Amino acid sequence: MRGAMGRGRRAALTAAVAAGLVAAAGAGCGGGAAPASDAGDAGSIVEDDAAVGEMDAAPDWPPSICPAASGDIQNAACNDQVPDGPCIDQIRVDDSAPAPAGGTLVAGVYDLVERIAYTSPGGAVGPAGAPKQETFALAGSGVDFTISSAALSAATATRQVAAAVLASAQFKLTVTATCPAPADAGTSDGGGPAAGAPAVYYYTASEATLTLYRIGAAGPVQADRYVRR
Repeated sequence: MRGAMGRGRRAALTAAVAAGLVAAAGAGCGGGAAPASDAGDAGSIVEDDAAVGEMDAAPDWPPSICPAASGDIQNAACNDQVPDGPCIDQIRVDDSAPAPAGGTLVAGVYDLVERIAYTSPGGAVGPAGAPKQETFALAGSGVDFTISSAALSAATATRQVAAAVLASAQFKLTVTATCPAPADAGTSDGGGPAAGAPAVYYYTASEATLTLYRIGAAGPVQADRYVRR
């Protein structure tokens, strides 16, 4: 899946990414005043003149292998989801991430099908060696949603439930884990939020897919793409 995305004219967003997101919103969901900066957000999401997400042909990398879970499911009582989608490794791509496009969130069950770390031009490329399976159920409507997820990584299966609040004009989801209870929280599988601690994702949604972009305080922009069953 490695590819150099078309490197046309790009408009880099600020560390808070607010100004660029509102500009993108003007082409999609309608314009508005620039939102306040999100504390802790860093990195940049940039817009490409070429088709967003267009990749060159994938090189001949060996298939990812996700070992079966050993031991009990962590937080098994949180939900009844099973991570039975494909085993997906994170692929590092030496380019900047495309701008999120927003869209309408569609309730349903989603499987993880692609994980990309945008390392910026000249950055690292290829598999990161961290295969993962993930399935989640998205429920709700309007601006309030619930995400019930199950993930398998490093032979450990984990379940979690989170509340997600949508800010469609900013193409943003604020996600706060609710199960396990905050008093029992550690960090969730895959670097997500601890229970009770919100995490901000930007998104591109369609009838059948959902891509979540995570901008950490340091490191590449992470993009996880899910397909609805």
